[in-house]
Amino acid sequence: MTLANVELDPILVYPIDPPQHWMQPNDHNSGTDRHLTALIGGPRTALLRAFTVPTGATQLAARTGMSLSSTSEHTAILRNCGLVTSTRNGRYVAP
Repeated sequence: MTLANVELDPILVYPIDPPQHWMQPNDHNSGTDRHLTALIGGPRTALLRAFTVPTGATQLAARTGMSLSSTSEHTAILRNCGLVTSTRNGRYVAP
C-alpha cells in the first residue's frame, strides 16, 4: 500500500478478522507465499501463517516445525517490526 504522506512509515495492511486459512496457498493466489517469503523469509512467513489465533511460542514452534529458540527469535523480529504484538499472561507471553 502506498501512502500519500511520504513522512509516514511504510505499513503492511492485512485483514482485521481474516478467515482461518487466509494465507494458505491455493489455485488463485499460489504466488502469495512466494512473494511474502521473498520479502520476509520462509520462517517468518510460516509464523505469520500460524498467527491465526493467539498462541504461545511453544505451540507456534510445534505448528511451524521450528525450534523454540528460532520461533522466539523470528517472533521478536516480527514484533519489533510491528507486524505482531504480544500479550503477557502471568509468566507466559503469547504473540
